[in-house]
Amino acid sequence: MKILIDPRCMFNYASFYIQGLYEFYGKKNVNFTAHEFKDVSYEYYRIMCYEIRDGQKIKRIVIDYQDFNTIVNDAYAWCDVYAKINVSKEDYNSGKYNKLLSITPGFGIKIYGLWEICWQALRNTFNIYKNGWNLYGTKSMYIREYLSNWHARAPLSTYLAEQHSSPNYIFFISTLWDNHVQSTPTNQLRAKFIRVCKSLKNNHFEGGLFAKPTNPDYKKYSDLIFEQRYKHIDYIKSTKKSAIVFNVPSVLDCHGWKLGEFLAMGKAIISMPLFNHLAFPLIDGTHIRFCQDEEDIEKAILDIIYNEQKQKEMEQAAKKYFLDYATPLKVIEQIHHRALSNYPNHV
Repeated sequence: MKILIDPRCMFNYASFYIQGLYEFYGKKNVNFTAHEFKDVSYEYYRIMCYEIRDGQKIKRIVIDYQDFNTIVNDAYAWCDVYAKINVSKEDYNSGKYNKLLSITPGFGIKIYGLWEICWQALRNTFNIYKNGWNLYGTKSMYIREYLSNWHARAPLSTYLAEQHSSPNYIFFISTLWDNHVQSTPTNQLRAKFIRVCKSLKNNHFEGGLFAKPTNPDYKKYSDLIFEQRYKHIDYIKSTKKSAIVFNVPSVLDCHGWKLGEFLAMGKAIISMPLFNHLAFPLIDGTHIRFCQDEEDIEKAILDIIYNEQKQKEMEQAAKKYFLDYATPLKVIEQIHHRALSNYPNHV
């Protein structure tokens, strides 16, 4: 089998699934090519299109990793399987989208060395413009997407490497959102988590909310602001060491990268309820501890932070969930089996 990928995909988001394609089909059988996708139009750029080619048989796949839980109609019409992270519960239960496959949250990972990622960036940019296509930004923005992946992300193996958490250490960093741009309780919920953690006796808290003084809510959360820039590798190491982590649905109530990262690292996750459908249920009290409101956050922290056995059980369950359902390889396996089971071939 040969796999052909449309190079217009946003690489930082697509890297997780490209890794899965390499593992499932073999790297030598996976290539970027622009010509075969000349009939695909994009309403939104955070999708990845690829074809599974087996002789004259062709299966068309879309992986939709955008924050929006809406379907990209042109891409849906083109494909045989529409694999999507953020699926609204309404769309999932409607029976309206028979090509729709719900997949688990992913996150950007480093999959190339420096020389290879430079080569892929330049080659894919050339192929795109050779076909007369426009990108979602300038050529330099497209190339920077590749370089930022190499510079700012880590290989999946870094997330999966075993590291014992510390029962007396809590690490949490996040960005202070500008609620004048998008009204959301996220800042308030994250602040509650941080303040409770900082108040715990015999525990050390590190982190806070990153913000610039120009943020309209800077003064409101001034006691929680940190200005230290963390390298991504240091973020991973400190998160692995943390006894607990906190998840809030991200932009547009989506399953953010942090949820996938926390599962991969095998953390005891405290989370607000998830807004969108999840491909495989996270069981409350086993894989994750869901909080129903702000006051429940403190109870969840106390239930786990002083119960080392419970913490370890949740860590093991979260890691098992990721390995069973959410690795790049597992996601591509799910897409492959769906593609070859129900739908007619394009010839």
